Formats: sequence, C-alpha cells, structure tokens
Amino acid sequence: MKKTTLTLILSVLCLVVNAQSFDIQGFLMDAKTQKPVQYANIGIAEKNIGTVTDENGHFVLAVPDSLAKHDLTFSRIGYQKKNVAVNSFGKHADTLLLVPEIYELQEVTVSVGKMRERKVGHAGNNIVQFQDNASHLGYEFGTMLKLSKKKPSLLKDFNFQAVTFGNIDYALMRVNIYQVDGEEFTNVLKENIYVTLTDNHSEYEKCVNLLPYNIVVQGEIAVTLELVKVHYKAEPQKVEQEAEGYSPDGIGYAGTFLNNTCGRDTSQGAWETISAVGPAFWLHVLQ
Repeated sequence: MKKTTLTLILSVLCLVVNAQSFDIQGFLMDAKTQKPVQYANIGIAEKNIGTVTDENGHFVLAVPDSLAKHDLTFSRIGYQKKNVAVNSFGKHADTLLLVPEIYELQEVTVSVGKMRERKVGHAGNNIVQFQDNASHLGYEFGTMLKLSKKKPSLLKDFNFQAVTFGNIDYALMRVNIYQVDGEEFTNVLKENIYVTLTDNHSEYEKCVNLLPYNIVVQGEIAVTLELVKVHYKAEPQKVEQEAEGYSPDGIGYAGTFLNNTCGRDTSQGAWETISAVGPAFWLHVLQ
C-alpha cells in the first residue's frame, strides 16, 4: 500500500514538473523609427504558444519549460521576420528591434472597365457560430476560397457578419489574405487591414473595401480574421455560468455549412482545415 501511494505521489509530482512554465516579456520596436510595433505576432512555430503585442509594443508570454530550447518568432506585415532563442530572454523586459520590409514596386496594370464582378464564398443569414476564446490574442480563423488559376482576380471587397458578446466593448480584428499551396499559407498583404467589432447588432454587417490595397491573386486563397485586441466594458471577472444574466465573452459570426474552414489557435500556431460549418465570409472579385 505504501509503495503504491509513493508511486502515485511521484507520478503527480512528475506531472506538475512537466507542466511548469515561465514568463518572458519585452518590447518590440521599429529598428528605424524606434517606435512601438503594434499588434505584431509572437510565438513558437507550430506549437500553439503565442500572443500579440499591444499598442506600446509590449508582450508577455508564458512558455512551457519543455520549449525552452526553441526559437520565438516575431513577425508583422511590413517587417522582416525575426527569430530569437527562448532561453536568451532574461528576467527583465527585453527590447527587440524589427527591421522594416522593403517591397519591390511591381507595376500591375488592371483595366477595371473590362473586368467582370463575381461573388466568391457564401453569405449567412443569422449569427449562428460563436467563438468564446476572446482572450486568445492571435487567434485566427476564416474560409478557403478557390479562384481562377489561369486568370488573375482583383479583390474588390470582403464581407461578413459579426458582433461581440458579454463584457466585450469592442474587438479589433486584422484581416489576413493568404495564398494557399498545399499546407503552406503565405500572406499576400503589404499593409495591415483592421476592422472593429462591437455588440451593436445594427452594425453587424461588415464590408471591407480592398481596392485601395491592389490585391491580385490566383488559385486557392484563405481569408481570415485575427484577434489582435479586446477592450472590455469592465474588468474581466470570473462568473459562474449559472449566475443570473450570465453571458460569455466572445464573438458571434454568421455561419454556413457550404464552407472549407481554416484557423489556428494563436500567433505562429499550426494551421488546421476542416470541411464543416464555418464563418460566412465572401468576396467580390473582378476578373
């Protein structure tokens, strides 16, 4: 009996040790201007450990001891990607610099007058899909869309329906558009595109004008929304689900069954794709 009890205690202790983590924190700054890099993605590639910097470029991330020898990846549209060893961070906040990306200007001639507009994707009717992980900065999900492989498509606008719930005053989302090649997702945007979601049901229909960004794509793409900031009406508190008037914090989307859904849990996380009910995202494109 004593031997069994000792073995059980040791097993529990091993689980506790394996579950230990440590916090790393710092500030991410522009190497040229020395200004904060806001809403940058930070994480360990494919491990679903990540976060997003705030308005001041500050970040805090809990990293399991088991990943101490991995690299932390820092990235944001408009900057060169940076990898830093997790075990190189000290006990105090470190300041890291991201180098601005210099894009080669490629002249694209598009005669809009000769192009036809078409809708790609599916609209929803009501808010039926609910996401309750509003505290997971960097959480991202969207839909896969197939465009012509032979003829370029100019993206005109991005449409969806969404509202916030519970104690959320507003949620700031980043629009991402990826070229998809098998399991590889490559962001084609050169500028950040943001949209704000609120609990105002009269403003749940969103249309994001994409023409100013001159986004020309072919073949399969993924259009996603990424959570980069949440502002609460009051300080978040733990509330029992049985409490009167309880409403979970989250974001509701109009959904559709005619969809190939993609997403990842956090910044730099592993992509997952499923053919099931997903967000009703659609584009108007010019071809």
